[in-house]
Amino acid sequence: MKRWFVVAAMLLAGCGGVQSGPERVIVSGKVTYQGAPIENGDILFTPAAGSSNPASGAIIENGNYLANNKGGVPIGKFLVKISGFRPSGQPVPEGDIQPMDQYIPAKYNDRTSLEIEITKDAEGTQQNFDLE
Repeated sequence: MKRWFVVAAMLLAGCGGVQSGPERVIVSGKVTYQGAPIENGDILFTPAAGSSNPASGAIIENGNYLANNKGGVPIGKFLVKISGFRPSGQPVPEGDIQPMDQYIPAKYNDRTSLEIEITKDAEGTQQNFDLE
């Protein structure tokens, strides 16, 4: 659940005027787990070892994401961390928020080995992730 706050903070920090820093491209795509779209989640692009790029991310809704905060994802190599959330099924008192469970295996988030290189040519192309 705390990843939602990280993504929200990154999105809010991206509001405003022209940003300086590394060249960025808007990245979008589809994310599935075991063949089904991730309905609610997030995708984080964290700099690969040795990179000075900032992290970037987006919320996944209905299997789709659009990373366009601060002009997109910086050009470079990144580890990709994907989380998916679904209702926990626990009873919820009236007026409370439904607790959510993160159901995507750690090999795709906390212990990810997913990597991507974002290039200038990535703008306008789909960067899809099919997780098993």
